[in-house]
This record gives sequence, structure tokens and C-alpha cells, in this order.
Amino acid sequence: MSIRDNILFSYPYDESRYKQVLEACALLPDMAEFKHGDLSNIGENGIGLSGGQKARVALARAVYSSAKVILLDDPLSALDHQTAEFIVRKLLNGPLLSGRTVILVTHRTELCHGLAKQWVELEHGKATIHEPTAAEDANALKRSQTHESSSEEEAKKREEEQAAAIPDKFIEDEDRAKGGVKLRVYWRYIKAGTLGWWSVAIVVMAIFRVLDVAQTWFIKAWGESYDEGEHPGIFDFLPPAAENVIPWLWTFFIFVAATAILFSWTNLIMFGVGYHAAKTIFKETLGRVAHATFRFYDVTPVGRLMNRLTSDMNTIDSELSNRFIAFAWLFIGWISSIIIILSATPAFLLFGVALSSGFVYFFLRFLPTSQSLRRLEVCIFPSFEDFTVLIVSRWCHYRP
Repeated sequence: MSIRDNILFSYPYDESRYKQVLEACALLPDMAEFKHGDLSNIGENGIGLSGGQKARVALARAVYSSAKVILLDDPLSALDHQTAEFIVRKLLNGPLLSGRTVILVTHRTELCHGLAKQWVELEHGKATIHEPTAAEDANALKRSQTHESSSEEEAKKREEEQAAAIPDKFIEDEDRAKGGVKLRVYWRYIKAGTLGWWSVAIVVMAIFRVLDVAQTWFIKAWGESYDEGEHPGIFDFLPPAAENVIPWLWTFFIFVAATAILFSWTNLIMFGVGYHAAKTIFKETLGRVAHATFRFYDVTPVGRLMNRLTSDMNTIDSELSNRFIAFAWLFIGWISSIIIILSATPAFLLFGVALSSGFVYFFLRFLPTSQSLRRLEVCIFPSFEDFTVLIVSRWCHYRP
């Protein structure tokens, strides 16, 4: 998540309080150096932050919260002396922790033990409780807001740091294509499955369609052969069915067996093509992710990578191959239907053109909406677990 999300931790965003926390935790100069300020992604396990930045972000999270008791486990250990002194002066001695109980563990007692109402020294397994004396109180920092005189240049620099730390928009969003799927995307999938095997599959489908039409024609001729005076056409080499039906049965068996074999071959070939295409694409994707720069992992959430390598790859593994098979069957069937209609009743094509135009008109309006809904279904709620996490986080945010 972003630095801001890590600091807010589901609390409502209060701009004035948030800026005070950033300044008191010495985070303004750091946020100004990030390209997107506090909206920059910290990366998995905070890989995009240094040790000191991690400590100060965690400190800012605790301070921004409304907790009345705050436990700080050595937040100054990873900081240089100047930054640690600044945080002690601005934060521990400032208004943000006023009226709240703070239990601080630190090795740098010289910076802040004078602020404590009570401090406990641990040395060689022995605990010693110290109560501040009047002399220590005289030299200790007082818990009051500091009013330092700053020049006009320092005030301007602080304003610039605040503006840079909290940008208006995080522009490094995930790219998402709009509209229809480009043809080059389909062509990429086709090439991944090898053009040779795609050609074999199309030829087998075409032969199957020819035999399927011929089988229908054969059944028509078989029925007409029982009528006297009817000519069976291309099947005139067979005897009349009323006299001897055996040849007709054997011919019908050959048609059924041939179409069954071709249909099985088609599915087997398309299974191999789909497997090869999915394997090629996954291998290329995994190679690019494995050889990506460290910057890529800093700005890309792991959840996004998991979606691409799991749910998206599942679509390529299973659904896409089946869709291509269905499209090939329908396209070949459409071409064969046009040829048959032209040979039988050409006038029907006029009605077919009107029907097709209406289909295209409504389809072009339905497709963009359905694609957007599909993206929402896949990207927002890729799993029931993600949906549950979202509900729980909202409940935690709005609970009394």
C-alpha cells in the first residue's frame, strides 16, 4: 500500500493533523524526494523504504491514531542523532502526544529521559526506577509546543515540502485497456500455439463440417429412396432402401464414425494447441517478472502479480482455448450455411443480411458494457477471500 495508507491505518484522513504528524516525525523531506510523495507504494514488507524511514512511518502510524496509550519500542535506534533529536523535540515534547500515556524503550536516554515522569533503567538484568528530581526538572525539556523563530526562507521551504509530500493525484495507476480487445492480442495467442497446428485444426474442422452436411444430405436421400420414382441424386449407386436397406445402414455408420473421429481429433489438437500457447505465454511472463528491475517490485503490489499469474493465466489455460474452438466451429458453420443457402434459395440472403445487421448493431453496444462488468468481476473481487477482507476492513473502519 501507499505510505499514506500505512500511516492512516483505516483512520479518517484529517489533513491538518496528518501534516503535523509528518512534520513531527521528520518525514516531510523524505516524502518530497519520492516521485509521488506519500502516495508512493512502499513495496512488499516496506522494501521501498530505508530502515530509518520504516521506523518513522511506524512511529507516525502510532502517533496519528487516537490511542490513549502508546508503546514505542526503540523508535530512535535507526535514526541519526540530528533526526532523533528533532523527533524528541517536535514529537515527544510536542502537542501531538499531550494528554496521552507514552511508554518509550530506548538506548538513547540522553535525549529524552528528562521528559519522563518516571524512567526505569535496565542493566545486567536489574531494573532501577528513577523519579525525576527538581534539578532534573529544571534542565528537562518542558511538554509545551515550541515556538521557534523561522526565517521567511525556512517557512517557504516547509510549505514546499508539505506540498511535495502530499500530491493531488497518484498517477502511477495500473494501465487498463478500454473498449474491444485488439486483434494483436488474439494474434499473439495464435502465434503462441504455433500456426501449423492451428492450420491442421481448421482443416480437420472443415472436413468435419463437409461430412456433417453430406450426412444430412444422405439422410434426406435415404428417406426419398422409399418413394417410387424419386431419384437419390449422388447416392444413386445404392439400391432402393425398400429392397435392401443394409448398404444404407453401412453408409450411415461410415458417416457417423468419420465425424466422430474428426470431432475427437479436433478436440485433441485444440487441447494441445491451447496447452502449448498457455505454456509459452506463462513462460514468457514468468521470465519477464523474474528479470524485472527492483523498481518494478517497489511500485507493483504483489497482489497484482498474483492476479496476473493465477486468475488471468487460468483464463488463458482453460477458457480461451474453448472460446477459440467455439469461434472456429461457428465461423466454419456460417460459411457452409451461406454456401448451402446460395445453392438452394438465394433470395433468403436478403433476410439474412438484415438479420446480421441488426445483430451487429446491438452487439457493438452490448460488448463494451459486458467487458467493463467482466473486468470489475475479475479485478475487484478475484476471490471470496478478497471480498471477505474488504467487508471486514470496512467494518473496522466504520465501527463505533
